[in-house]
Amino acid sequence: MRRAIVDDDAISRFDTLITQLSTWMRPLLHPARQQVAEALGVTVDSLYPAKPKDTFRDGPEPNGEVFVDENGCLFSITLRSDGRRRYLVDPEGGGRRQNEYTARIHAISADRNIESLEKVTECCSDTLGVPFSEYRYSSDEFDRLKSEGVPSAGTFSPDEVAPARTLADKGNRELATRIKQSYGLLVSDLNKKGNRDQSADITTARSALEEAGLISSEFMVICGRTSQQTTRAPSADVIQQMDKAGVKCACGKPISKERLEEALTITDLGRVLLDKSKWLSVLVMDELLQLGLTQDEIIIESTIGGDELDCIANISGEVCLFELKDKEFNLREAYSFGAKMNIVNPEHAVIVTSEYVGGDAKEHFERSRKAGRGSRGRLVTSESSEKPLVYIEGVDDLRAGLEEVVSTVHRSDAARALGEVLPFASVEASSVLSAIEAKRREGGRKASARSTTRASKRSSSPQPSTSQEGGQTGGQTRQPR
Repeated sequence: MRRAIVDDDAISRFDTLITQLSTWMRPLLHPARQQVAEALGVTVDSLYPAKPKDTFRDGPEPNGEVFVDENGCLFSITLRSDGRRRYLVDPEGGGRRQNEYTARIHAISADRNIESLEKVTECCSDTLGVPFSEYRYSSDEFDRLKSEGVPSAGTFSPDEVAPARTLADKGNRELATRIKQSYGLLVSDLNKKGNRDQSADITTARSALEEAGLISSEFMVICGRTSQQTTRAPSADVIQQMDKAGVKCACGKPISKERLEEALTITDLGRVLLDKSKWLSVLVMDELLQLGLTQDEIIIESTIGGDELDCIANISGEVCLFELKDKEFNLREAYSFGAKMNIVNPEHAVIVTSEYVGGDAKEHFERSRKAGRGSRGRLVTSESSEKPLVYIEGVDDLRAGLEEVVSTVHRSDAARALGEVLPFASVEASSVLSAIEAKRREGGRKASARSTTRASKRSSSPQPSTSQEGGQTGGQTRQPR
């Protein structure tokens, strides 16, 4: 939403703005009132748009129009007061201040990129003479959680997104986990420790992990007597230099006489992303950012009162709690997540898992929704709005699932914005009656004027005169025979 605080001069130019926007976009509300006027046989200016009744409102009446552009995008342009009372009390100054009137631009479209938005904003700013800025809905509950939470995952870096997407592939993630757990996995042991994996898949996964900077290769000296790793080096050349320098194996043999093996090790970046499945948190945050949220509206991996919360987001003023799992979400996790929801009281609750949500967990949430209520009288699942939990099962469905969650909130915002302006498509009942009465009076005056005109014409026309004998004048007198 774009918003601007307007003064009296800008308010007086609002109708001019509507007229100007109507030159290149199609209005929806004024034509509806025009049809009513044509049906009644009156002018549209004699019918006033319906407006909300507010006895405490002072100043200009609210006004608005809905436009549709050539791409089918709706633009709601409104002029409203931010408050309902005639005066607002200033608690700091102790005095009274008048309401602020704002002009608002709501763009409603199925696409996130709205080409005409900047053009509409520029037209509104130039016509009204005030600057418009983006306005985002805040949430007191989210601000409280943000102030109480202690971050536990460090900062979010855009450089982590591409490696995290590499780990989103299950084969890549399994190989990276094996390498991390082995503290150095010999290349010769790749197929031995993963008999179920195809060699081609392992080669592809290794290449992807190395390209993303998640793993690196080292060379190890394996003692022939103990079969233990005795020396590590970043390359075989370093091993040769160590041999020339007289470095020996723990058993006393020159290291050039021992077995040299290539091994794969996890990098610092790979370890950070695998610990606590941070890669999944990074993906969720990146998707939310692409859906229009800002970093200030997202809390990743924080601790509040000893409870670890994976992700909390402020989506257009509504708190959304996310639970992220890189495994099956079972009944045990369901109990834990239910307790977190009672603490946060979110409007929306979402479970994201790389596998699936167990049937027993879903049944638990459904039973809780039907039978149980929280400490504040709200349902245990999705307490604030009594909306069902959202399950996103599988990383492949992450983008579509999060898009639907965000769209649900934005859809509600769009309905509220249209609900404020669509009443202007109808007309005030009193103005309809006044227009009908005025039309009748005008018709009576016209009928009276026509009668007066006809009477005047009759009185001014020459009338024929008669003689004593009853004949017409102007002719010759008839002589008797």
